[in-house]
This record gives sequence, C-alpha cells and structure tokens, in this order.
Amino acid sequence: PVYVCVCHAVTERQVVAAVLEDGAATVAEIGEVTFAGTGCGSCHSRIEGVLGTCGAVCPIGGLLERHSPAMAS
Repeated sequence: PVYVCVCHAVTERQVVAAVLEDGAATVAEIGEVTFAGTGCGSCHSRIEGVLGTCGAVCPIGGLLERHSPAMAS
C-alpha cells in the first residue's frame, strides 16, 4: 500500500474512501475520519495531493480506477 500518513498508518486508499464514502473534503475532515494528519503533520501536503486528485475526478465516480490501478477493487 501507499502510505499517506506514517504516524497513523493511513493509506492513500483510505483517504480516497474517506472522500467518496464519508464526504471528507479537507485535510481536517480527512483527519476526523482516518486520523491522517493529526500526528506530526508532515503528511498534510500528501493529503492535499489526494484531495486535489479527488476534486478533479470524484464527480464522475471514477477515482478508484483512475487514481491508481492498485487501489481499484
């Protein structure tokens, strides 16, 4: 898996799920759902990167397939 937050062992896939399933749209909301970004904070830019990808693709529902083939289930 690709880890976005090492402090809390949160993967990219979990961040994407927080966006698609829980409606998280900010770093703070991702933190509320997954705890990513609530430790040392060094992963905020990685979380923002995933959120940026989601913003471009999520509205048409193809994020898991488009974001990373390993994330598609």
